[in-house]
Amino acid sequence: MSIQKELEALQTAGIIDQATAENIRQYFQTEGKAPGNRLLMVFGILGAILIGLGIILIFAHNWDDLSKTTKLSLSFMPLLLGQTACGLSLFLWKDKPVLREGAATFTFFAIGSVLALVSQIYHLPGELDAYLLLWMLLGFPLIYLMNSSVCSLLYLLGITAMACYSGYWTQTSGLYPYYWALLAAGLPHYIHLIRRKVGNFRTFHDWLIPLSIALCLGTLVENFGVLMNIAYFSMFSAFMLFGSAPWMTFKSSYRNGFGLTGLAGMFFMLLMYSFEWFWEDLIKTPFEAATLMSSSEFLLAFIWTASATVLLYYQKKRGESLARLLLDSAFLVFIFLFIINAYYMIGPIFMSLYIMLLGVVFLWEGAQKFSLRKMNFGLLLAMGLIGCRFFDGQFSFVAKGIFFVFVGLGFFLVNFWMLNRKKAHE
Repeated sequence: MSIQKELEALQTAGIIDQATAENIRQYFQTEGKAPGNRLLMVFGILGAILIGLGIILIFAHNWDDLSKTTKLSLSFMPLLLGQTACGLSLFLWKDKPVLREGAATFTFFAIGSVLALVSQIYHLPGELDAYLLLWMLLGFPLIYLMNSSVCSLLYLLGITAMACYSGYWTQTSGLYPYYWALLAAGLPHYIHLIRRKVGNFRTFHDWLIPLSIALCLGTLVENFGVLMNIAYFSMFSAFMLFGSAPWMTFKSSYRNGFGLTGLAGMFFMLLMYSFEWFWEDLIKTPFEAATLMSSSEFLLAFIWTASATVLLYYQKKRGESLARLLLDSAFLVFIFLFIINAYYMIGPIFMSLYIMLLGVVFLWEGAQKFSLRKMNFGLLLAMGLIGCRFFDGQFSFVAKGIFFVFVGLGFFLVNFWMLNRKKAHE
């Protein structure tokens, strides 16, 4: 039955009055269109991508038989079509975001197509990272001219690929440092999305930005890679703390890309630093204090640690539980152990004790507050630590299999007990 008929029936029965019915009707007229608009935008963007790919395939059919002039003309045709569509969507279809995003996406891909085809026609030499850099620079204005979130996402993917290719696979071009300036140039659009509160494009950016930074941070390693452990630990802590900020409050936790990326990174690094081999390699690494403090790795570690410390200060001012305070402060504990371990081999022991303390406190708070999320995270920490120590030893596959069975049963029984306790309390 339609909303209109339901409202008429409720009004006839005297359950709601005319004013209430009109307010409900207006609400569904404005909010009820959102799913349809989102679906239309998705198909519009996919259509623009498919049209662009189709044009490329049509040209490729007999490309070698065409003259250079014809090839060049055909190469620029998609770009001209895209620019025309962008102009029409800006001046004639201002109230149609689907057309705006579709035109901007088509033009973004057309730019990449033109660059590739012109290079192929005139046999211009070049590396992939240089091609991606030029493409992203030329496509960057579309983010702000067209207010296009799709172009912003494609731009983030492009600069990430450029930095990773330049920094990890080939270090001859030296283009990877430009990633940070390009990232900063795209952040105003993300801030605009934050001010709009909730949206799918905001969610995609919340996930892509921290993942991109985490992937590209390692490109800056030069001579003191050991300090990047502090940089990464503090970076994930900063992500997690940033995800707890007031403007990062979401109804669904999966939308909090910064918070979940930081939490996953912290969980992985805590368990990794409970192994002895990491701390043994740290002791074996020779360095001079003066050279170390003048390195780029020291600067990165300092910047991320300072950022995490500032965020921790504001988080503490808002008030937080003991478990969350211990987790948020883990990067400071790690830095302390990192420094002390250069003289005394205490890192793996104290890190294991700290992880176990975290697990116990999260379990205790989860039981007190009937929070399955906290209890499961505490179980993950405790079982993860036990599992790491288990794989350190020489155990058979049967013993390892039995261990995983008991871990699974433990999760099931704890959750079952917690649900029953929560129902009894309610």
